[in-house]
Amino acid sequence: MNQLLESKSPFSFFLFVTLLIQIGVISVSIAAASLALGAMLLLTAAWIVAERRWVLRATPLDYYFFAYCAVELLTAATAVYPADAFHNAKRLILVTIVYAAVLAFDSRPKLRLGILALGAIVALLSVFEIGIYLAEHKDRLNIFQSYMTAGGLKMMLGLVIVPFVLDGKTPKRDRILFALILVPILAALMLTNTRSSWLGFIAGGIIIAVVQNWKFLFILAATIAAFFLFAPAHQVDRARSIVDMSHPSNYGRINMWTTGLRIAHDYPLLGVGDTDLHVFYEKYKAADDPETGGHLHNNMVTLLVTLGGVGLAVVLALFVKIFLVLLAIVRRRRADWLYGSASAGVLAAYCAFQVNGVFEWNFGDHEIMVFLWFFIGLALAVDRTATGDTAA
Repeated sequence: MNQLLESKSPFSFFLFVTLLIQIGVISVSIAAASLALGAMLLLTAAWIVAERRWVLRATPLDYYFFAYCAVELLTAATAVYPADAFHNAKRLILVTIVYAAVLAFDSRPKLRLGILALGAIVALLSVFEIGIYLAEHKDRLNIFQSYMTAGGLKMMLGLVIVPFVLDGKTPKRDRILFALILVPILAALMLTNTRSSWLGFIAGGIIIAVVQNWKFLFILAATIAAFFLFAPAHQVDRARSIVDMSHPSNYGRINMWTTGLRIAHDYPLLGVGDTDLHVFYEKYKAADDPETGGHLHNNMVTLLVTLGGVGLAVVLALFVKIFLVLLAIVRRRRADWLYGSASAGVLAAYCAFQVNGVFEWNFGDHEIMVFLWFFIGLALAVDRTATGDTAA
């Protein structure tokens, strides 16, 4: 406890606890996580008032976040349905999680305990989910949220945990704990039968192999081979359908992307606004297309339609900047087992998010974005904390 309280302000400790609660419960209840988000914002405001100074830390992403917020509000003002677009702009509040994480995770003990605690919470939830899945003979694991969201969450956290298991410098006790945490998370990921999350995990695994341990490529290849040899037939068929362009899910996504491009053609600059796309989809889709199209199962196409070419360019710039910042942190911190593993895991999870987003609108998924902004804030906190350790 003394190590956790070693930060300069007690507000940091309470913010740390509040953040862990928020990230831990998001897999179960958006409402509970939203209450924790509100508490997080109130704590930060109280910290500013109590110390009579601006406590939020500057990051390399500040101007990019500002541009994203600005274009979201601009396109809401010009939207076909402004009220809906301004309502959906509330997603911008989630960006504050990045800054809260930088404030809260201000010491090495907090970084270690926070990652372990979050992993343990999700691992326990995964065990429960697997139990319900087996007891009720479900086709896909979707106990607390949709299988696509569940797959994305397990995918990202699993990749954050993997480097700690791989790194030989990880203390033995921690390595065992992380391995125990990883098993149910990956099992739950497999049982979601979410192909885009499987692909994202493989992409993130390749990133981990490149930046941390190339031998993981062999583990990844062996795991994939074992899956095709021993997994249930319906899961193997699900995996093989990834490359089947006549598969209903694949064909449906192609229809969505094509229809999205038709909409974007008529709203090229600022889009239709950040709103449900059902009305537009019904107007522009082909006569034989059975899809409803509330969104377009692709981040880039959905952003092009909702925020236009201007908005898409801004978000792409943000995405590229995040990647470059995370890669630089990995390169600076790879020598240390805690900092190196955490930063490599976040980079892998971010790349997996992008691959997942080729087939899903995960940039518009509340739970996924809470995880994403938290992990990015965690990587920035790693870099800042490691700098302090070096200086000390």
